[in-house]
Amino acid sequence: MNHIFINNKNIHFDLYNGTSIPSEEEVFAKIFTVNTIYFWQNPVKLFEEMCSILTSKGNLFVFGLENNKKASAKSILLRLSRIIKLKIIF
Repeated sequence: MNHIFINNKNIHFDLYNGTSIPSEEEVFAKIFTVNTIYFWQNPVKLFEEMCSILTSKGNLFVFGLENNKKASAKSILLRLSRIIKLKIIF
């Protein structure tokens, strides 16, 4: 299914180092991540990177918070919301 979106240029995948996102600022309208927050070495830095490449009205979606890890993920997101402008819905 992904190949249809890729061929139609509706979606693009990049592999990067997990810290510095290779993109110019304010180019993405939507960013989503599924089941990855637990693996981020520096969540604050990565969220800051994601927010910097979002357009001013862009959306960042974080999915897949497992029950046994939800508390730590929520804690990270709440701390981040105090540092950078985030609207968080749990």
